[in-house]
Amino acid sequence: MTVRRSREIEPMNEGRYRLLAAAALAGDAAALGALPEADQRLLVRWIVDQRLSTLLLGACPDSGEFEFVRTALSKGARRETLLTALQERELQRVLSALGAAGIVPILLKGAVLAYTVYPIAAQRPRNDSDFMICDEDALRVRAILEGLGYEHAIETEGTLIRSQFQYRRTETSGLRHACDVHLKLANPQAYADAFTYDELRDDAVRLPALHEHARGTSPVHSLVIASIHRIAHHYDDPDLAWLWDIHLLAKSLDTGEWERVVIVARQKQLSGVIAHSLERARQTFGGAGCDDVTRQLARAASDEPPPPLVSSRTVLDVALSDSASLPTWAARWELWRQHLFPPLSYLRVRYPGCPAALLPFAYAYRIGRGAPKWLRGAHDKAAP
Repeated sequence: MTVRRSREIEPMNEGRYRLLAAAALAGDAAALGALPEADQRLLVRWIVDQRLSTLLLGACPDSGEFEFVRTALSKGARRETLLTALQERELQRVLSALGAAGIVPILLKGAVLAYTVYPIAAQRPRNDSDFMICDEDALRVRAILEGLGYEHAIETEGTLIRSQFQYRRTETSGLRHACDVHLKLANPQAYADAFTYDELRDDAVRLPALHEHARGTSPVHSLVIASIHRIAHHYDDPDLAWLWDIHLLAKSLDTGEWERVVIVARQKQLSGVIAHSLERARQTFGGAGCDDVTRQLARAASDEPPPPLVSSRTVLDVALSDSASLPTWAARWELWRQHLFPPLSYLRVRYPGCPAALLPFAYAYRIGRGAPKWLRGAHDKAAP
């Protein structure tokens, strides 16, 4: 989920607003109305920037002391509802085209959760639609998206560094749509093969509220994926929406589904990462009736390798984790080659003004310019 950050909001206050919003979602909204008006304005600005107006509006009491907050959130919620309706219409268009070609994409993350655990789709903001397909359908999916007016996003390619591709389309109004098409679950090697397309499809659920062809991950798979996603791509980021996803999923599972979570976690050696994410959600919003499961997962995690990337903070950490996950030195060399030396076709697009004869020197320029980024925060706030 890509979010905007207001220049008025300092990072230290962002953490404070996150805590206040979390308390409101957990049932304690009193602090929202007790804030001075200046703080209320900044808090509302943060909520609107995070596109959480619709979600927080439902947690805000309908009384006089909350009048300013409710009024401001109501405006934000109307915008979010309109945006969600436009995104839904576009996703339906994509699903219709894929379905007509006999392709069954499995919706992931926010695209499925908005229509399963959230009572209103607008409560789950997202900027793109994630779905997984089988490898054999990749070329056809690319052609279908291009036929719908989408363009392939400029990105480095390589089977070891990127297991998904993104297509974008901008409407005449300026509204942007994006489809993240997964061939594997995640880019980091440690989690890329957690589930195959066939595994997700065999257990997929229908989403009739979205589209007749819509299929999404089952509640069990959704919880595991939500736990993985905030670690694999966002390195334990305390993002409120991702933790609320986990909280709602945990509340929705029945006894049999929890038993399935434990079985899947042990089979996939994901007990540690699931237990960690459940605990982060519990710390943020309170318990969701899964303490016994969390203890079972924690015990199972003691017999598994430590969950990768939980403490990662830089792009270099992720690359080193990927390298360590590969079985041979040849594969590790190929990983670093893909990172450092993408195809010349990529450089032609990335540096359109560079003369063809100088393109080989663009590798050195790219490596030198990108080196500092490898040592900075690895958080990738892409839409879940």
